[in-house]
Amino acid sequence: MKKTIRLIILSLAAIAVMEALLVVLKLRQAGDSGQQAAGDPAAAQGQEQAVIWSEEQADELQVSNSAGGFRIIRNPGADSYAVETLENHETDSDAVVSVVRFAQSPPYMKDLGKAGGWEQYGLAEPAASMTAVFGGNSTRTLLIGSEAPDGGYYAREDGSDELYIVKGSSRLFRDAKQFVPLTVFQADMGEADHSGYTVLHFSGSNYEEEITILADARFPYARYSSAEPAVMAMNDEAVNRVTSLLDKITAREVLAVDPDEAALREYGFEEPVCHLDFIVNGNEHSIIAGKATENGYTVRFDDRPVVYELAAGQADGWARTSYYELRSRFLLLYGIGDVSRITIRDEEAGSARIFEKAQDEDVVTLDGKELDYDTYRSFYQQLISLSVFDDSTQRPEGDPAVTITMDLFGSEQVSVSLYPSEGRNALAVRDGFTLGLVRQTDLDQLNTTLDQLSQ
Repeated sequence: MKKTIRLIILSLAAIAVMEALLVVLKLRQAGDSGQQAAGDPAAAQGQEQAVIWSEEQADELQVSNSAGGFRIIRNPGADSYAVETLENHETDSDAVVSVVRFAQSPPYMKDLGKAGGWEQYGLAEPAASMTAVFGGNSTRTLLIGSEAPDGGYYAREDGSDELYIVKGSSRLFRDAKQFVPLTVFQADMGEADHSGYTVLHFSGSNYEEEITILADARFPYARYSSAEPAVMAMNDEAVNRVTSLLDKITAREVLAVDPDEAALREYGFEEPVCHLDFIVNGNEHSIIAGKATENGYTVRFDDRPVVYELAAGQADGWARTSYYELRSRFLLLYGIGDVSRITIRDEEAGSARIFEKAQDEDVVTLDGKELDYDTYRSFYQQLISLSVFDDSTQRPEGDPAVTITMDLFGSEQVSVSLYPSEGRNALAVRDGFTLGLVRQTDLDQLNTTLDQLSQ
């Protein structure tokens, strides 16, 4: 019995010790939490954010800094605000409101207590100052100094010795241009295949010849064709890469608002590198790249009095593309049912092979002799697969080695002449326009097929 009582007493003592340890642990945790909250007033969950001051709705806000600063004014009788100098421009209302809210209750990361020697904090000559006017014309001014080692900026209220580290104040170092939206244009595309784009016209110093592209399905295997500098099929994939860049145009930065003529010349718009006019969903637009910058291009859109900077990745695809990159590589891209006659003339030998096809009939002759239609179809695929593999500035000299002519139903005729070139290549020329270089091996294979068909 005595042994049982002794065990009970020991158990109760152990429980009491455990409870005491738990109390001590909880007290230590509470102390740690209090120390953290003192170091960072906004750290504790559920605790209101610590602010330097808290005022009701601001009526006016004036920011001064080396960039020029800005002034925000509350619209009379409304909860909305206007940015001085941007009255005639669209502004990012969310960005404006965020600055106003900062002015009404500037949050701080740390309260460093009373201080002096403002030079070491960049507050003897503040990098930025913000003066807010509240009801009854009461004003409060916040001075922003240098960046703190662990982030944020040193700050103090004008007339106070209390030193803070504030956060969320980066907009106070900029001017009014920051409130112009960076979304330059966004097309309202109903379909994902870019079918809304019907005209693209390229000009500018990056283009020796103007390029006009139309979505006219003139060629059976291409949605787009060019009207200048020559009439030919485009590479739809290449054109779609351009239109995908135009679908949504977002700037890196706004460089100027309401620029004068001198500013426009400075940004390169007197002789722009690219002027692209386009029609999408029936609406005409224009985007101009003035000059290349370290990060991209200076850009204007439509008649908007704003100069943007676009990143190179957003603009290179249309500002510095080429006709060669945009057009189809194939020499003769027509449907087999559209062609009534094919003449392949060996200019050196003075001979020709002639294929003739009746309209709406699968009847074909080669030099007057009937040819199996499946055999003709296989040859035709080989013929229209002829393509250029590289661009060329070379001019044709002398007479061509081979001329391929297609007569289309409806009386249209198209010819491609192939001239000898260096490196076992041939220079392809169509209607006086140099298409590029064709591999001689491809022409040799075509000649081999012709010889086999003639046997």
